[in-house]
Amino acid sequence: MLYVLVLATTLTGWFFASMRGWSISFFFAFPLPMLTTTDSPLAGTIGRWHKTAEWTLLIVVGLHVAAAFAHLIFYKDRVMQRMLPGVGAS
Repeated sequence: MLYVLVLATTLTGWFFASMRGWSISFFFAFPLPMLTTTDSPLAGTIGRWHKTAEWTLLIVVGLHVAAAFAHLIFYKDRVMQRMLPGVGAS
């Protein structure tokens, strides 16, 4: 779900920026192409989709972090330790 939300947020942001006429660059290395024409009637809708995807992503990341801390503090089931490199599933 996290990957889908990151992709959705990125693509809707790119579309929205293209519709607004804003230029986007890939890590300041080279400009990305405009995906749509400026002043498209869909700009408001895409903007709302972007805002919804953005807030949903923030909430899901927050829940993910909270669940990780719950496993670390309350359940003490060593899930966090098993994710560390070199520790393994001992």
